[in-house]
Amino acid sequence: MRTLTIKRNKAFAGWATKSKVYVEDYMNNDIIINGVPCRKIGTLKNGEEKSFEIEPVATRVYIIGDKLSRNMCNDFCKIPAGEEDVVLTGEHKYNPFNGNAFRFDGVTDEEVLANRKKTNKKAALFFAFLVVVGFCIGFALTFFGDIDDIYPEAFTYGNMSITLTNEFSERNVDGFSACYESYSSIILINKDDKEFFEDFDSYTLEEYGNDIIENSEYDVELQKENGLTYFEYVYNDEESGDVYSYFVPVYKSDDAFWLFQFSSFEEDYETYREQFVEWAKTVEFAQE
Repeated sequence: MRTLTIKRNKAFAGWATKSKVYVEDYMNNDIIINGVPCRKIGTLKNGEEKSFEIEPVATRVYIIGDKLSRNMCNDFCKIPAGEEDVVLTGEHKYNPFNGNAFRFDGVTDEEVLANRKKTNKKAALFFAFLVVVGFCIGFALTFFGDIDDIYPEAFTYGNMSITLTNEFSERNVDGFSACYESYSSIILINKDDKEFFEDFDSYTLEEYGNDIIENSEYDVELQKENGLTYFEYVYNDEESGDVYSYFVPVYKSDDAFWLFQFSSFEEDYETYREQFVEWAKTVEFAQE
């Protein structure tokens, strides 16, 4: 036997999710990831380091978010045969299209890189599917219903409330605290509880927003306008050809920091941006 040590670097992306660690195992498997039989060997919390005993044979180590999303949100590393102990590091990267999937550091293996590209495509297509479904529902409401039937509607998650319209519906999406979708847009929400922060009371909203940007892959700046602290970015899915724009306000409540992502297709963004701002201004937090 030899020791495999994995350090999950501390990061904002996916901080509340436990990373599930699996090794390739054709004899005693309990899950199939990308067609490979695997056995669970443990979990990793944000910033945690753990060691596991593995066989001295060539194998693969997978990290997933959960079983349901394992074929869209995963990463793996190949470990060659040998007696030497192995040390791996990595973290969850900010990417709303793949549920902030874990990524091992320093990977150059073409098969691993191809898998990342493939899973990103699957995830992007899934979100495109959500948009299409929402569009079809909205089209049906508009075509068969009455425009006067559209009215403001409040949605809640814990102590948070936001006023949208009855065109929206709630959907569970792995990697996010809450998700609301309509025929024209999607709103993705992450709640970062105060326990995650070493000094929550003195940690400012600006520091939180800038740390999110620093841990993302986007070269953008934090802005302030209309009483909101926010940034904007564009995601280009090269595989599908779809381009999405995001309006991302951040908030601080008594018990958490919050990251909201209002998204639409890029070609529609200017049409909906003003509405995104108005919806963002309705966010409120009840005292617990």
